[in-house]
Amino acid sequence: MLSSLPSHQSSHWTMVSRMLLFLTKNSSNTGTIIAIVVPIVAVVVLVIFICIYLRMRKPHKHTQDQVKRAQLNWERRYKIIGGIARGLVYLHEDSRLRIIHRDLKASNILLDEEMNPKISDFGMARLFATDQTHGNTSRVVGTYGYMAPEYALHGQFSVKSDVFSFGVLVLEIVCGTKNSGVEDLVGHAWKNWREGTVANIVDPSITEGSRNEIMRCIHIGLLCVQENVADRPTMASILLMLNSYSVTLPLPSQPALFTGSKSLSAIHSEEYNSGARSSSESLIQSVQAESINEASITEPYPR
Repeated sequence: MLSSLPSHQSSHWTMVSRMLLFLTKNSSNTGTIIAIVVPIVAVVVLVIFICIYLRMRKPHKHTQDQVKRAQLNWERRYKIIGGIARGLVYLHEDSRLRIIHRDLKASNILLDEEMNPKISDFGMARLFATDQTHGNTSRVVGTYGYMAPEYALHGQFSVKSDVFSFGVLVLEIVCGTKNSGVEDLVGHAWKNWREGTVANIVDPSITEGSRNEIMRCIHIGLLCVQENVADRPTMASILLMLNSYSVTLPLPSQPALFTGSKSLSAIHSEEYNSGARSSSESLIQSVQAESINEASITEPYPR
């Protein structure tokens, strides 16, 4: 049993075992032993679980300074994008019930030791029947900067709402820029796309990697944040776009904030939920503490 644990965790259990042996040899009072040992064992178990949880690092932990940003190279970023996409395909299409996350954002993506992403925090998720495609609500919940315009303005949500949030995440990962608002990130990406200078938005710390993959991810991100819900691709088609270069990508249309009089800039920079959480986090900056008991996690794809 001890040999299967990491060395630092095994040492904790060895210490407890030695203490138990010492107390057993030097005391005939079983009640005293129990009173001393039980709290010690409880503390050690708690420490071990905390250590395990801390190893599930959040993506933005790797990019808080230039040195750590460089550690999150393009290969790892591309792996994270693909993992999130596979997770959403499972939630939207492969699960017995269709699941709309409704709060997909950087702080709800956890990474394991091998940089595999896991979608967490389903407190705002909605379950759909397999034949249900959309829903409406008068109580909009989520995080400003990641919410699709039809959801933020009219309470209309669907799998395409999650697609919009995924697009913002993709642009964050590629650009290495804090998402303080949709107009800041999406608007900057769209402006450079139209001017043919899209390479300018790529995180400077990405010094290696496939230029075609990087440009393709920006293209996919812009397809996801289009205003027209019908124009946004499904997660299944996005996964195909990521894995096959034989798939031709359509040209993206302008994001929602550039068209019409209704803009996401009209929405206050706050989260629309009963808990009144902190302002929107991004994959690159700002961290939100989460309890391991509160985080619900799904594998990127069922094994």
